[in-house]
Amino acid sequence: MLTESPLYGVPLAVIVEKCGVHPDTARRWKRTGNVPAAPLALIRALYEHDLGAIDRQWAGWSLRHGELVSPAGERLTPGAVLAGRYHAEMVRELNKDRSIRAATIDFGALLTTES
Repeated sequence: MLTESPLYGVPLAVIVEKCGVHPDTARRWKRTGNVPAAPLALIRALYEHDLGAIDRQWAGWSLRHGELVSPAGERLTPGAVLAGRYHAEMVRELNKDRSIRAATIDFGALLTTES
């Protein structure tokens, strides 16, 4: 049945353009529901914006309007993704600084309490 095809609702022109196939091939895929894995993943990623089609670990994530969208709806621009590395380094440095401060003995306080 046509509604059970994994390409149900995907316009023929999109399948032809994104997969680089002949319209007859796209029609057959839609009609039979027998779509090779790679073109199906491509359509799900590019048309349905489903990154889980490429890698299961990205299930629920999508790309919309140039932003990476998490399953919770958080939106990340390419710049924010690139800045993640620097943010993680900054957090490490702050935590290291806190550890050093916590390990430092306040000698002034010791001298005033002993006198």
